[in-house]
Amino acid sequence: MGELEADVAIMETVMINGKNEYANRKLNDAIQEIRHALSDLSDAMFDVTTGP
Repeated sequence: MGELEADVAIMETVMINGKNEYANRKLNDAIQEIRHALSDLSDAMFDVTTGP
């Protein structure tokens, strides 16, 4: 999970410094997907560790 969070931070930095609108949109889409995946992963890990 930590590696994905670091990847998001790197992509955000690239997007902030980037001037290409198309690339920035694609980076933003990827960032949102990774954040969603991290949320799902966190939920799944909670369920696995607290379930029967």
